[in-house]
Amino acid sequence: MKGYGAISIMYTTIKQEMNEKRTEVFRNYFRDVFIDKKEGSFQSWRNSVHMTLDKSKEWATRPEECYRLMTKKPIDDSYIQAPTLIGPIQNSKK
Repeated sequence: MKGYGAISIMYTTIKQEMNEKRTEVFRNYFRDVFIDKKEGSFQSWRNSVHMTLDKSKEWATRPEECYRLMTKKPIDDSYIQAPTLIGPIQNSKK
């Protein structure tokens, strides 16, 4: 097999799930703020995002991770990129 086992399956599955969640959040935001124009919705969303970021600050992107993203090179010299990633466990329901 050209993929790298269970880790690659979980990575692609979680990536797909998070992309779906991101799309859902964007849709809800745009619906509340721009389409339905609910009173106070912008401030409510702003507060929610601020609170979520504050709760997850221990996972904030560090400078070395920014550098890795910009250079497209791994931080760890022993990192080996899988030649092929196996797809997600389930396909999107949408």
